[in-house]
Amino acid sequence: MSDMKSASPAPGPAAGGPTQITLKLRDLDSDPGDDLEVRMRSSTKFIRLARTFATRQNRELSELRFMFKGRRILPTSEAPVGDLGMVDGDTIEVSPKVMIGG
Repeated sequence: MSDMKSASPAPGPAAGGPTQITLKLRDLDSDPGDDLEVRMRSSTKFIRLARTFATRQNRELSELRFMFKGRRILPTSEAPVGDLGMVDGDTIEVSPKVMIGG
């Protein structure tokens, strides 16, 4: 007989499932304090987050630039936010795309 107890995985993050996180989107074009906080799972695709921001700000997704820890993230990215290194409380900076020429 074995002295080992059968253990079932605990629900939530310990079981390797997606965790709930809150991300802050800071619009560099608006007043400080007008940040948008969004609660989601770490498995949510970035494109969904970007579309949510664009819709709430009444702007086109194609005219926005998203930056996270100095890296640009394409608004059409299908990567989950957790895979991009985003954790609870992180801030994503959003600015208008700079158009050169004209």
